Amino acid sequence: MATTTSWPDATNTGVLTGTHLVNATSNDITTPGVYSGLIFTGTVNIQCSNVTLQNCLIKDTNSDWTGVYVSGGLKNVVIQNCDIAGAGVNTSVTGTYGVCVTGDSQVSIYNNNVHDVGSPFALAAGQVVIEGNYAHSFYSGPGTHYNGMQVNGGNGADFSLLMKNNSIINNQNQTDAIMIDNEMGPINNIAITDNLLVGGAYTVYVDSSKGSFPTTNVNISNNHIGAGIYGDWYLEKGGLSSANYQVTTSGNVNDGAALAATLNTSANGGGTTTSTGGTTTSTGGTTADAGGTTTGSTGSTGPAAPVDTKAPSAPTLVSDTTVDTNHVQLHGTAGADSTVTVYDGTNVVGTGKTDASGAWSVTTAALSDGAHSLTATATDAAGNVSPVSKPLDPVIGTTQPDPGSTPPDPGSPPPDTPTISSLSNDREAAGDHITNDNAPTLTGTAVADSTVDVFDGTEKIGTTTADSNGQWSLTASELSDGSHSLTATDTDASGHTSAASEAFSITIDTHEPDAPTMMSYSHGGAAVGSTTTLHDLVLNGTAEANSKIDIFDGEKAIGTAATSDSGTWSFEAGHLANGSHSFTSTATDAAGTTSAASEAEEVTVTEPESTVGFTSVSENSSHVATIKGTTDAHSQVKLYEGSTSLGTVKAADDGSWSFTTGHLSNKVHVFTAQEVDGSGQTIAKSSGEAILGSTGSDKLTSTAGNDLFVGNGHPDTFVFAPNFGHDVIMDFTAKGPGHDVVQFSKSVFDNFADVLAHATQSGPSVVIADSAGDSLTLKNTKLADLHKMDFHFA
Repeated sequence: MATTTSWPDATNTGVLTGTHLVNATSNDITTPGVYSGLIFTGTVNIQCSNVTLQNCLIKDTNSDWTGVYVSGGLKNVVIQNCDIAGAGVNTSVTGTYGVCVTGDSQVSIYNNNVHDVGSPFALAAGQVVIEGNYAHSFYSGPGTHYNGMQVNGGNGADFSLLMKNNSIINNQNQTDAIMIDNEMGPINNIAITDNLLVGGAYTVYVDSSKGSFPTTNVNISNNHIGAGIYGDWYLEKGGLSSANYQVTTSGNVNDGAALAATLNTSANGGGTTTSTGGTTTSTGGTTADAGGTTTGSTGSTGPAAPVDTKAPSAPTLVSDTTVDTNHVQLHGTAGADSTVTVYDGTNVVGTGKTDASGAWSVTTAALSDGAHSLTATATDAAGNVSPVSKPLDPVIGTTQPDPGSTPPDPGSPPPDTPTISSLSNDREAAGDHITNDNAPTLTGTAVADSTVDVFDGTEKIGTTTADSNGQWSLTASELSDGSHSLTATDTDASGHTSAASEAFSITIDTHEPDAPTMMSYSHGGAAVGSTTTLHDLVLNGTAEANSKIDIFDGEKAIGTAATSDSGTWSFEAGHLANGSHSFTSTATDAAGTTSAASEAEEVTVTEPESTVGFTSVSENSSHVATIKGTTDAHSQVKLYEGSTSLGTVKAADDGSWSFTTGHLSNKVHVFTAQEVDGSGQTIAKSSGEAILGSTGSDKLTSTAGNDLFVGNGHPDTFVFAPNFGHDVIMDFTAKGPGHDVVQFSKSVFDNFADVLAHATQSGPSVVIADSAGDSLTLKNTKLADLHKMDFHFA
């Protein structure tokens, strides 16, 4: 059931408030990096991997237009907190787009405000996540099809789309908020969940009648729907079979119109403006300062260099003198040519600049009598602010130190900076410092026997003592879920405190991930029902991105899989025994927390009457035969001549197989086949035999199964008793010298006229079917060529 109550709108999408915007120098991004705070006029062309486009304003040029165009084959492209603004109503264009993804690209689209375009999101291929975006105010030129998100098929086997927690408000009477069709190729692996979807002709439009391509693994769940002018849903299966049309809907609620009326939008009275160098553009969002009179070129000399977003290290902070006035002289080190700001609690009490070597000194403003906590930060040339330094605790006024205490030796240097090296429950192999322990144990090194204080930002979370070898361990006080930047200082026996250590970033995640979803499929991609004759299945599903999936059959663990960046996973279940199977799965996230089990996928595997058949037998001049047939996809086929095993072969994706014998003697050979499991146990036997004659004249006799004959030499006699099955003669020679003979039992046919009365031409072959339901096919034979001398009756 859809439960989301907070939706993307003008207050929580687009350029963040206070962002300083400057004009980009080019719209072509060809160098990896973070591009932030830029104004682009015209399409932004992302042409390389590892690019983040954030806090940017992208404006239309009053033409057929795409806001952001992602070239094919790119990895790790992120588009977030951007305002993508089309030209709106424009009679000179036929359609505009917000974000287009092409080729097999990995793209994440977060928290953008997309408006005044015809189609905010258009996907051709790739692995795409669309989350937290606000798409609204659909406007373009005449003939535009207004689609909030459109996928037209042909996206490739690796295509995946997760669309979650977006607000898509289509104010036009066509076409939809979500549009999916199979016009250009297959559709597969789409999850649309927990979105606010409103408007269009139909709000959700899935049309599989546009082409003959499959539409599979499409799940639309837990969305809030606001009906279009014709209704909520248009789901058209077209001519697809049930196996090729897998569209599921669940938990969707028809309250979208009421929820859309509560959004902070220009239509609801919530719009503000974005300043871009003096020109005011309505975005329905919050205010982003573009610098007043800032101007720039849009030439082709390349975009602004990737923005430096790495925070500098915390400065060191040392008191120069014993405090006996209300001013404190401080000095320390920080990054070269950075600005150092000194705080007393949250109040700024002094600023200074570092020189080329990183040294700085500041005399504070007057401080009141009593204890104080002085800290400092460093701001580099790119505007990045460091973590807070270790605090100093000067006492201002006439208060004298405790007579029993030992003051620090003013002549001794501060101790070396400590380190933080590990934490409990960390996935060390991944190196990501993610844990589900919200009171983790930290370890590190420091000066031997020194006192180690550990901080989360400016908050002390624990104190311990290093041992005689300089090793220390500390269980931190409880931390909240989320990211934390930890530092440590050590204080030696002389009372001097070191500079803060390098920051040790950790992430606390105690949240249990959602249970995975799961369905069973054949190797060909068709969904498998509750009962199947297939013994080799594939389990596909979704779960939290980059998590570990454990798969169970009943209580037995049968294997593991890993989810992709988009949260999809797949597992080959292996050969399954006949009987009932109950598949479940759990997801373990990066922090090591395991979800509840998924809903069980119940499948009963039954043994078919026969799954092994022969399609052809041929012998070359070296007396080596090639035997071909069909069985279950990916199964093992074992060939026999009599009771002698000739070897095994594995069937292909479509169930076809081919086996080549060794050298054969010039006699009649009778072959059978069996399907076997991984332990060599027989699952199914061929229903008949493959019978290969010698190069001379042979008498070849049918069995009660479905037999395949190759006479090889001529003339040959093929003998058929009652209930002979469905047999095929591959090389029958009719009439003339050396013609072959079919000998029927008189209880089947008793004369040539009776045979002709039951014979039909089927393509290039003749099929003779008796009244008992048995049939004999004479391959590559014309009915008119048959002669009474070709048949005997005994």
